[in-house]
Amino acid sequence: VVFNFNGHSWDAYEVLGLPAGSSPEKVEDAYRTSIERVDTASKPFIEAAYQAIQSQWQSFKASSG
Repeated sequence: VVFNFNGHSWDAYEVLGLPAGSSPEKVEDAYRTSIERVDTASKPFIEAAYQAIQSQWQSFKASSG
């Protein structure tokens, strides 16, 4: 899942330290761990990565019925 942040493209799974296609549970765990460990200025970046993955899942669920 690629998302844009501050004019650059990033892989959301890489930002969270996960392989592409990781389970929702692993993504949630990685997000929570990352958001606790980073400084305040980096939190929007982590949040954007997490939201990009969430958006992909929502689109997938909506299209698969």
